[in-house]
Amino acid sequence: MSWLHRVPMGMKFLLVLALPILAVVAFAAIDINERWRLMQDMEQVQQASVTVREATDLLARLTSERGVTATWLNTDDETYRSQLADRRSGVDRAREAFEREIAGLDRGSLDAITRREIDEALAGAGAARQHRRPAQPCRPGRHRRLRGAAGIQYDR
Repeated sequence: MSWLHRVPMGMKFLLVLALPILAVVAFAAIDINERWRLMQDMEQVQQASVTVREATDLLARLTSERGVTATWLNTDDETYRSQLADRRSGVDRAREAFEREIAGLDRGSLDAITRREIDEALAGAGAARQHRRPAQPCRPGRHRRLRGAAGIQYDR
């Protein structure tokens, strides 16, 4: 410690202040890094929330279409056929919006399992879309015969 006696007073102040200043700079750098990561996480959450909103809209429209289809088959009321066409066009728009959102995802930020599940879901949706037919007008009483052939009994 005898070397401290030979150091000028200004240098002693500098040595005393250097350690706290370095500590403050280090803590600031750590805080900036944490905030940067938080901002990146929030961007991913925002992107995921948009995807979830599109998926929820698609699910709601599919459920609505299913309800109208079941009612149409159950009642033989032709007014439901026009409602079904409207619901199907809404489902098609929601499906296209969802597929656009999925296609726009940054797949590099997703893990392999999530990417595989998305690809499988899109392949299944494409296969289901190929089997979908437009609502066809049918002869009166056809729904009753279809229900009877399927073993469905309704008491009226």
